[in-house]
Amino acid sequence: SELGMITASADLRRLYATGGLLFFSGDVVFDLGSQYFRDCLDLLPTEDMSTEERMSKLQDQQLVSVLTTLPPELGIIPGAMLVAFLAKRLGSLQLLQIMIPVS
Repeated sequence: SELGMITASADLRRLYATGGLLFFSGDVVFDLGSQYFRDCLDLLPTEDMSTEERMSKLQDQQLVSVLTTLPPELGIIPGAMLVAFLAKRLGSLQLLQIMIPVS
């Protein structure tokens, strides 16, 4: 089974652990970044705000969320195409060795 193959190899265990940590760190960066932008732009609601003020801040928070998440998502498309092109030209292993320090 695949799980047996992964647990049998120390290299694969390290690879999966590294991948899991990288995925987790990406989520943390987006969460903390969003919170940081909202705090800097004074968009966090407080207890003494009226409903109208909360709704106004909510709209601004949604705009900040879109502007912080959309550009990276759009950048992934040409980035993936570039990586695929380079993998075909250089080979997957050589590209991986180049990309690890870059990332």
